[in-house]
Amino acid sequence: MPHAMIARITAIVELKVRRAVMSAVSSVFLLVAFGFALSAGWLWLAPQIGAMSTNLVFAAAFAAMGLIVLLLARPSRPAKVQATPTPAPVAPPQPASITDDLIAAFAAGSQIGRSVRR
Repeated sequence: MPHAMIARITAIVELKVRRAVMSAVSSVFLLVAFGFALSAGWLWLAPQIGAMSTNLVFAAAFAAMGLIVLLLARPSRPAKVQATPTPAPVAPPQPASITDDLIAAFAAGSQIGRSVRR
């Protein structure tokens, strides 16, 4: 039993590590692709509006994307929960005397005895 559990945990960890490594490698490739796309966009736009304007356009685009990501990443506010009124405290029951316990036991026994005779 413990060997099967350890083997299962090992398999899960290996899968998670493999996914993390593949995600990191794919992120590097996506970053390189984004860099080339950025360079191509700059080379296309610079002759049309000038280098300074192209840099301003790219700066504004990155600032807008950064603000959007910040807005998406902020924690959501929890829904407001209406407070329910707390019930009034109930006084603890008074301790019963031994006489009350004996009377209750006698009554219960008497009731059981009557039901058995019928």
